[in-house]
Parts: sequence; structure tokens; C-alpha cells
Amino acid sequence: MGVLVWWLLPLLATVVAIAWLWWQGRTGASQPGQVRSTKELDRMRKAIEKPLPKRPEPPAADQIQTGANPAESRGESLPTDSQSGAA
Repeated sequence: MGVLVWWLLPLLATVVAIAWLWWQGRTGASQPGQVRSTKELDRMRKAIEKPLPKRPEPPAADQIQTGANPAESRGESLPTDSQSGAA
């Protein structure tokens, strides 16, 4: 009888593992990416065909300024005390 138990435990564990893998591998309605209609498929096709936005080009080496003030690098002037209204 003891030998039968030792053979049934691995067999039962194998059956449970197979059932669990089957359950986890199925495609359910709640999983993302499930296409249910041709409308959804057409919408996905249009989204894939849509062009990506262009990346901004990095500035050329002669355009890079090493100034610590970002306003000066954009060509803006900073207000002085008389212009800012400080007394």
C-alpha cells in the first residue's frame, strides 16, 4: 500500500501542474490584446500605420553655448533690479 502512495503523489502533482499550466495559458476575455471583432482589428491596423512623430534634431556643435544661464542661451535678456520693480 505504501508503494501505491509513493506512485500516486508524483502522478497527482503532475496532473495538477498540467491543469494549472493549461489554466494560465488560456486566452480569456479579460486579458489585454484580445481581438474580438473586425472593428477592433481595423482600429489596431490604423494605429500601427499611423506615422510616429519626428524627433527633434540635436543642436549643432556651433549652436551649443556654455553659459550657465538658460535665458541667455535663448537670446533673452534678464531684467535688472530697476526693470524688475525691486526697490
